[in-house]
Amino acid sequence: MSCYPILPFLTTNPSDGTLKWVLTALAEYLRERGMLDLSECFIDGTFITARGGAVGKTKRGKGPKLMAMADGSGLPLAVNVASASPREVALVEQTPQLRFVEEKPERLIWDRAYDSDPLDVELGCLSIEMITPHRRRRKKPKQGTGAS
Repeated sequence: MSCYPILPFLTTNPSDGTLKWVLTALAEYLRERGMLDLSECFIDGTFITARGGAVGKTKRGKGPKLMAMADGSGLPLAVNVASASPREVALVEQTPQLRFVEEKPERLIWDRAYDSDPLDVELGCLSIEMITPHRRRRKKPKQGTGAS
């Protein structure tokens, strides 16, 4: 687990967007010191419980999905909260575009649920390499990066 020093410039508290502001400042702090590594980043999603009806529930009763992207040391680089209805593969396309840093990750690593050739092509257009194991019952021949 990485430990980051207490940042001396985090003395003010913006009225809104505090999390984004803090993570952007932390990423800039690490970049200036050569400690931000975007060569391999990780992305995953989960369901969260919503209070106050900000996003709402689906017909199945699940709350919204939280998609997060982090660098190799666990620093959050992007956070996306969306309705639980869309598949996570669709949300993966949006999440890297919501990052707190200007640079794009070189490679995104995730589990076999994201094994999707169209997603691989879409991320390839953004110059991001997708690394994911292939699903066991894959219908199309295996291609691109992925474990056997």
